[in-house]
Amino acid sequence: MRLSSNPVLILCCLAMFAATQAAARSLRLQAAHVEAPSLSLEGVRLDAQLDTDGGKLQVVAQRLRIAELGVDQVLDWQCVLKREGDAQVCDGPLRLSDGRSAQLRVRLAREQLALRLEQDAFEGVLQWPLGAGTTALKLRSLPAAWVAPVLARHWGGGSLRAGLVEAELTIDAAQRAHASGSITGLTLGTHDGTLALDGVDIEGEGNWSVTNGIARIGAQLRLARGRLDVGVLHAQLPQAPVDLALDVRRGVDAVWDIAQLNWRDPDVLEFDAAARFDPRELAPLRRLQLHQARAVFPLALQRYGRGVLAAQELNDLALVGELRGSAELDGEGLIRAAAATDRLDLREPQRAISIEGLRGGLDWRRDGHGEIRPLSFAHARLGDIAVDALRSRWQIRDRAAHLIGPLSARLLGGKLVAQDLTLREPAADVTWLQGRVGVRGMGHDATDGSFGIANLAADLDLRLAGALDALHIAADASLHGGQALAGSIYVELPQTPIHARIGAALSSSVWKVDRFDWRDPGVLDASLHGQWNPLTHQWQALQAQLRELDLALATDRYARSWLATRGYGELQARGRAQGAVALEAGRVRGFSFEAKKVDLVDGAGRFALEGLDGALDWSADTPRAPTALGWRHAEFYRVPFGAARSQWTADRESLRLAAPLAVDVLGGQLRLEKFIAQPASPRGDRYEASFAVVGVQLPQMSAAFGWPIFPGNLSGGIPEIEFVGDRIDFHGGLDLYLFDGHLGVNTMSLERPFGSEPALGANIHFENFDLEQLTSAFSFGSMSGRLFGTIDDLRLLDWGTVAFDAWLRTKGGGKMSYTAVDDITGISSGAPALQNLALKLVNTFRFGQLGVRCRLRDEICTMGGVDPVPERLDADHSLDARGYAIVKGAGLPRIDIVGHRRHVDWPTLVRRLRDATRGQAPVIE
Repeated sequence: MRLSSNPVLILCCLAMFAATQAAARSLRLQAAHVEAPSLSLEGVRLDAQLDTDGGKLQVVAQRLRIAELGVDQVLDWQCVLKREGDAQVCDGPLRLSDGRSAQLRVRLAREQLALRLEQDAFEGVLQWPLGAGTTALKLRSLPAAWVAPVLARHWGGGSLRAGLVEAELTIDAAQRAHASGSITGLTLGTHDGTLALDGVDIEGEGNWSVTNGIARIGAQLRLARGRLDVGVLHAQLPQAPVDLALDVRRGVDAVWDIAQLNWRDPDVLEFDAAARFDPRELAPLRRLQLHQARAVFPLALQRYGRGVLAAQELNDLALVGELRGSAELDGEGLIRAAAATDRLDLREPQRAISIEGLRGGLDWRRDGHGEIRPLSFAHARLGDIAVDALRSRWQIRDRAAHLIGPLSARLLGGKLVAQDLTLREPAADVTWLQGRVGVRGMGHDATDGSFGIANLAADLDLRLAGALDALHIAADASLHGGQALAGSIYVELPQTPIHARIGAALSSSVWKVDRFDWRDPGVLDASLHGQWNPLTHQWQALQAQLRELDLALATDRYARSWLATRGYGELQARGRAQGAVALEAGRVRGFSFEAKKVDLVDGAGRFALEGLDGALDWSADTPRAPTALGWRHAEFYRVPFGAARSQWTADRESLRLAAPLAVDVLGGQLRLEKFIAQPASPRGDRYEASFAVVGVQLPQMSAAFGWPIFPGNLSGGIPEIEFVGDRIDFHGGLDLYLFDGHLGVNTMSLERPFGSEPALGANIHFENFDLEQLTSAFSFGSMSGRLFGTIDDLRLLDWGTVAFDAWLRTKGGGKMSYTAVDDITGISSGAPALQNLALKLVNTFRFGQLGVRCRLRDEICTMGGVDPVPERLDADHSLDARGYAIVKGAGLPRIDIVGHRRHVDWPTLVRRLRDATRGQAPVIE
């Protein structure tokens, strides 16, 4: 190391040599090797020549080694001796082998040796008594890095990197030391970063002494500028000095006692502390006391707290106000902690929490005798929930905060009153909140409208336990009125009490509901338990039981809005029911249902079921006993059904109709040959059925549907029906026999049959219909012959026709009346055909062929007749003028009916059909 790094210890080395010759008149000394603590010299030669006026002195060492400073140099000092009073003074240049030099002055008196060393801006003065007395050292502009090697030998875990020292040090005969001065821009730190100073200015004074092996250090310091890091505490010191007072003792047992540590950053952070710790222990802290702590925000947070908040992921926390407190810890943890404030505002945007006007305090003691403290705030907000002024009193005992008296607050437009609350630090297997809470007139609406409450009145006992990421909640509630909305479910609670109970364990991936009970006396009594996935919003497992249900009351109270969203807003229900359902991995594992005198009537007229009585029971785990379910009367789309009672059997795979079921309908019978439900099918809920219709009277069916009265009866059947979800597929087709012919329906499907906008798709074909029977049902001119036809790709939406491709035709010709000729002409063209009086005298006309085609798309019917519709029609409809033959006459008088409009508005065509079948004259357009 260079001379500039080590001048202080070199002064001490030279003083030792000068002192040994203080009384000599002349001296020549040579030594091959000289050893002293931390110092060695080789090839030493000292020449001193003294006379009455002075003399010369030269000290040469071939090798000077000071291990602590890393010095290994050649030493050469020459000076001129002169007398000053009774003292000898020698002043001259000091050179080392690296070529650099300093000025060394030695003054030797009878009682004191004084040395002064100067190099550049540095000046050091050492005053060393030759007998009893005080040693003094003054340093000016000393770079702190010069003493870094010394510090490194005693502080292996850290390093000194920068700083400039101005100091005075005295050591008396009793080895008591006193120092004063300043260090500018001090930079040092531990290698692991737990302690660091960067560019800190320090000034002040301190004392050090050792008595009977006990070391004592005291200091009064002022710190300014720069950065101070202690663990997660990162402090940016201000320009104005911060006062630090220390009183530290180190005993013979190596245990450190900090009797006093006072920190004064006025109007920002102030505290008094004391501590005791043993650095040899794994957990060194034995005791810590913090007194009269005071923090003023936001400056205290900005200056000292950002690192602490970042470690707790609270980077956005903002505080305004003042907080006072104290604390005491020992090796087992916290003994006592108290905090108080006259006003504190808190805001944490990330968690959408804000509290304004917090006032009061808390006092926690391990022995359970904390003082009762009031606590209140002017306003708070949690998310989009606002809480008005709140006042409370708390006592901390048994390591918990206990509410003394009631806590009252305005919350969500209503009032909240809490009593007997107990709070603890959240931890696993610990109930950290419990108490009684009552609310009156409370209301809240979620911003997305998915949830809301209004005028809620409730009382509940609440318990929260476990860590925050594995929360367990238990609550017993009594509800006394209000309205609630969750999705499409709207509930209006009565004034009479409803009792609810819940026990659940909540984590981020699953909510385990151990128990949920809902008891609305005389209306609804239900319970469930299972596992809910909050990410997919589905039940992973569920066991639900319906012990009591009054359909008339429960429908209006709990289900009216939900039914309305599914198209059943006018449903009327009466009777009582019970039931249960079990789900596992999203699939049904079992269900049961029991009805007692149940009536269900759809206000839209789609269905009615009266006198439903009996039960159904199925489980995928165990076989169930046979059940029966019947009704007194039923009606579907104005078709009345008679009374019936069905028998059911169940195994692990399915629920089955035990025997065919015959139901009277329209003078005939509907025979349900089979019905199989497979709730646990891999394809989801699946149902299969087949039925037959026998002897249904067409006149009764016509009257039921408001049709013209058709003669005859209807018979037929569908060999297989499959229900999957809200879709019904008719496999194998529907075969009906009517009008002395056959009608077949295949590839028929029905979606949402009782929901909103039901949809039906099918292909229809019929053969050999007796035209005379068919036309006699309408106020339509009479016709004879046999009618054939197809209606492909039929599509009905909400029972209105939206698409089809139809072709109606005769085989073998027939006859028609003049009225039929006029009606057919009016339907196809909108104008009557028989204008000739002579033709009107003929009652019937023979025809050879009749054909009508219509392809409906977007409410436009593309028309055709006996011949196929051309594949291409010009956009300007130029082919319309050529017409298309609907009827090709035969015999005399011959009548041909030709259509001239290829594109007909569907509503207009329907109106013409309606007018023709009602016997009205067609409208001439």
